Amino acid sequence: VISSTPVPIKIQIKDIEYAKEEYILDSVNFSQDLKWLSKACTAVSKNKKVSKAVFKLFLYECHNEKLGKGIALALNTKKSFALYGSGLEFLKSNKWTGIWQTARIESLSIKLDLPDEAFQNLAKGLETNRTIKTLTFKYLNFSHIQMLARALKVNKTVQELNILFDQRPMRVNQEDDHLSVSSYGASTAHSSVGQVQLLSQNTSVTTYRLAGYLESYTPMLLIGLVSNQHVKCLKLETLDLDRDANSFWSQALGANKSIKEIQTHRGLNTLTSMIVFTCLKKNTVVQKLTLNESTFYEGGFIVLKSLLETNNSLKELELNDMLYLGRSSLEVEVQSKNMSGLLGGLEVNTSLERLQISLHPSVLSTEIPGIFQSPQVRSSVHSCLLNNLTLKSLEIVNYKLSGEEIEAIAEGLKQNTSVEKLDLRGNLMSWNELELLVTSLVQNSVLKSLDVSSNKIIKFQEISKLRGTEAQLEAVGCAQNVFSHYKQTTIKELQVNDWFWEIRQYPKDLHELVLQAKQHRKSL
Repeated sequence: VISSTPVPIKIQIKDIEYAKEEYILDSVNFSQDLKWLSKACTAVSKNKKVSKAVFKLFLYECHNEKLGKGIALALNTKKSFALYGSGLEFLKSNKWTGIWQTARIESLSIKLDLPDEAFQNLAKGLETNRTIKTLTFKYLNFSHIQMLARALKVNKTVQELNILFDQRPMRVNQEDDHLSVSSYGASTAHSSVGQVQLLSQNTSVTTYRLAGYLESYTPMLLIGLVSNQHVKCLKLETLDLDRDANSFWSQALGANKSIKEIQTHRGLNTLTSMIVFTCLKKNTVVQKLTLNESTFYEGGFIVLKSLLETNNSLKELELNDMLYLGRSSLEVEVQSKNMSGLLGGLEVNTSLERLQISLHPSVLSTEIPGIFQSPQVRSSVHSCLLNNLTLKSLEIVNYKLSGEEIEAIAEGLKQNTSVEKLDLRGNLMSWNELELLVTSLVQNSVLKSLDVSSNKIIKFQEISKLRGTEAQLEAVGCAQNVFSHYKQTTIKELQVNDWFWEIRQYPKDLHELVLQAKQHRKSL
């Protein structure tokens, strides 16, 4: 029997029929055969179980109308659509203005270098489109940004705008660790500033994400934020800045009055962090700063400390999986200095209410030393808790805290008058440290929530198996003191593990004490 459909393509078509939620269609799997590729596009578009379609179409000067119809159908049947590829010449046709205009998807990602004619069709369609809420672009050029800016002046429905660029090519002599940032004259490539102010008159976008090496596009992407009054969250992903971008960031972040939250994800080298932190000193409205997986070195932490000492608007600061804040085994002394400086900045800060410092749980199983073991860091924690008057929530997660580190925190909490929530999840606390912490809180009348889950506070039977009867009896004694002192605290929420409040987990002579502690907890 001779089949008209090649077996590999039959398998692909069958996969499409059974696909659910998301399907990635790659032209490579169809040997660039436009006939079968067009049928596959249509099949994905008609599959009602697939809500997200990703088309990777790397072709050469393709004018195939049937393929275009498959894409157009996907724009009206899916919630999310992403288009990668090259050579899609049919997108230049004027009829695509109407196709983009009537598209019913909620999320659109264009991750290919569209010809100007094709991008103009897209931009005109966006002006009056009423369903697309999330827009993502990669490989934009100057003319694309100008067209997009004009479209977004009119568009009223796009709520999230993502503009992505590639990473900067590796430089041999990268001098990005300096203690001061000066403003350099704009390059000739910046001469277009003033022509386009992306988002300057837009009233719908509330989340704006910039990623990669912005190069000479910086002014076109930032100046609009000076007058924008609706963007609430600015996301910076693998951001890489040049020194001459400083003036534009300073202008945008210094004048903007709507952005309440700034998030960074991955990367954020030293120079880039110094530019962003320096510019934030002039900002009076940003309330939350989240730094995820940042790689900046000592210079960045020095400017961050200065920011905390001078800024009066920040209320929340999150530092997650920072390379030079406990994530690496390199230069531990420098990392300890970074942490001490950060906590030192909090001593005089008068606005921050929440601080979260966390590492990935995988760090617990490595030989990376805990930087809180440093006497310098322990002293800084103690001083911060004594002198800071505004911090309400302190979260130190997965930092291998135990022994002397917990003692430093406990001593600081005795006289602290502001912290209401203490989160020490994922550390190395045992029953001894829990006893120390709860005992110190008898003198504290402010703390309402204590979370020490995912530590080393284990059942007594397990302690007996691992360390013997003597260690078990010591742990029981610690537990007795924990419940006895807990009754004298104001802690409403004490989270240890899923069995901590079960009376049957304790010796009979502790049952009455545990019951009293539970009643105290309920009364709060």
